[in-house]
Amino acid sequence: MRLGDVCKVVSGATPKSKNPDYWGGNIKWVTPAELDDGSHYIADTAKHITEAGFSSANLHMLPAGTVLLTTRAPIGKVAITQAEMCCNQGFKNLICSDVINNEFLYRVLRFHSSALQAMGHGATFKELSKKNIESFELQIPSLVAQKNVVAALEAVERLILLVSKQLSLLDNLVKSRFVEMFGDLCEGETIYPPRSIEDLCSDFLGGGTPSMKHPEYFGGEIPFIKSGDVKNRIVCEGDLSITKEGLLNSSAKLIPTGAVIVVIRSGILKHTLPVALVGCEVAINQDIKALIPASGVNSLYLQWALLVSEPLILSRVRATTADNIETKQLRKYMIPLPPLALQEEFADFVAAVDKSRFVAEYNRKV
Repeated sequence: MRLGDVCKVVSGATPKSKNPDYWGGNIKWVTPAELDDGSHYIADTAKHITEAGFSSANLHMLPAGTVLLTTRAPIGKVAITQAEMCCNQGFKNLICSDVINNEFLYRVLRFHSSALQAMGHGATFKELSKKNIESFELQIPSLVAQKNVVAALEAVERLILLVSKQLSLLDNLVKSRFVEMFGDLCEGETIYPPRSIEDLCSDFLGGGTPSMKHPEYFGGEIPFIKSGDVKNRIVCEGDLSITKEGLLNSSAKLIPTGAVIVVIRSGILKHTLPVALVGCEVAINQDIKALIPASGVNSLYLQWALLVSEPLILSRVRATTADNIETKQLRKYMIPLPPLALQEEFADFVAAVDKSRFVAEYNRKV
C-alpha cells in the first residue's frame, strides 16, 4: 500500500529570516536539526514564528500526532508531534488517516530509514520529493494488528531503556569510585601529582585507511576500527577488516591488545567521548588515537581517567569541518599518577562491576 493512500503528505517552508515581524511569535516551527536517531516525540521547537510569518510562507499547521519525516539534510529522521506546529522545507510530514496508527508508522519509517536514504536524489545534497514519499510502499496490516505490534515493541523499548539506565548507573558507580580514590579531575582536585598523558604512555599512535580502490586490502583477518565502532568499553572488531597487504600499504597501524583508543574526530564528540580498551590486535583509522600505557600505568586506570574527564575534554572540542579533539591538547591533558597498586585495586573494582555490566548488556541484546 502506498503511503499517499493512507496519509496526507504535507511539506514545510521558511519565512524570510531578515524580516523580524515573522519571528518570535507563538507558533512552533521545527527543523531537521531538532531530530536525531533517538527522537520520538517533539512537544516544542527551538524557534517560533508569528502569524504573519506563517501566512507569508504559506505554511500548513500540523496537528498533534503528525509523523515528522526529514527528507533532506538528513533523510530518514522521524518523530511524532505532541502539539500543533509547522516546519521548514526539510520535511515531508505524514498526517495519518483512520486506517494507520501513527506509532506504528513511526516505527516502520525508522525501520526503513536506509531504504529512504537510498532513494534520495540531487546534485548538491540528497533529497526526497513529496511524490517519492507518497509512492513509497509499505505492508500495512489491520489497525488491530498495528496496535498489537506497537504494544509489543513498546514493551521491548521499556526493557531496553531500563537496561540502559542500569548501564548508566554502573558507569556512575565506577566514576564515583575513581573520584573517591584519585580526585575529581574535572574540578582540578587530584590526590596524586598530575602527569601529562604523553608522559604516561610509551607510544601515542594515529591511524589511517587503506585505499578503497584496492579491494585486496579489505576482507582480511585484521579488525579495522572506525570511530563508529567504538561503542563499548572493550573493542575487538568493527564493520570492516583489512589484510596484511592493506596494513603495509597505508598509514594504518597495528594496535596491540591492552591499548586505550580514543575517538578524536566525529560528530559524536558533541556529547560523548568514546574511549575503549583494545581486546585484541586491531588497526584503526585516522579518526582515532591509540594510547599505549607505559610501565607503571594500568590500562583500565588510564581508560577511566579519560572517561571521568569526559565533560572537561569535550568542552575543548573544536568544530571546523568536523568535531575534533586536537592531538596536542590530548597529549598534554593532565591526570594523576597514583601508585600502581592503587591503580590495580581500582581495576579490580572495575572488573567486578563489569560482571554486572555483562549481564545487563546480555539482557539488552536478548
